[in-house]
Amino acid sequence: MKTIHLDSALVEVGWLKEHLEADDLIVLDATLPKAVAGSGIEEIPDRRIPGARFFDIKNVFSDTAATFPNTWPGEDAFIEAAKKLGINKNSIIVVYDDHGIYSSARAWWMFRSMGHQNVAVLNGGLVAWKEAGFELEEKKQLLVEKGDFTGDYDPGFFKDHKDVLAQLNDKQELVIDARAEDRFLGWVEEP
Repeated sequence: MKTIHLDSALVEVGWLKEHLEADDLIVLDATLPKAVAGSGIEEIPDRRIPGARFFDIKNVFSDTAATFPNTWPGEDAFIEAAKKLGINKNSIIVVYDDHGIYSSARAWWMFRSMGHQNVAVLNGGLVAWKEAGFELEEKKQLLVEKGDFTGDYDPGFFKDHKDVLAQLNDKQELVIDARAEDRFLGWVEEP
């Protein structure tokens, strides 16, 4: 039984390639299509890192009935969805996306908000994996045994609009907007 340990919240593609067969490793593809102002949604490639499971932020790991897209699904829904992906409480999780690092950090943050410490983002994502010349496989549904994932939800990982508005005037807090400059400055329409 090959086991591994994470020392960082970011792992390199060489590390992942070396440990890809570890028994307790789960690789998650958390790709979201990039919203591109004025041109709709970007196409998603049909290849993945071997054995990767799809972490569906848009339809599974979100409250699809919420007013805003990609809203936190709630503790129970998150736990149940993670179990369906075959994730266990002792799983080592590496998350990537097709864009480099775009939506993978969100999946990492969601697991951390549930108290799962053994999760990392793949530095450079699928882009770096391809550049290294590592093997890819066709994306397809994997049949996995249900996991025993548990969570310890920490509401401190979340801020609502009232919190953000209050923090805008608090010199002890920093609010960062991660949108592209054109969107931040209102020069282009929000997609």
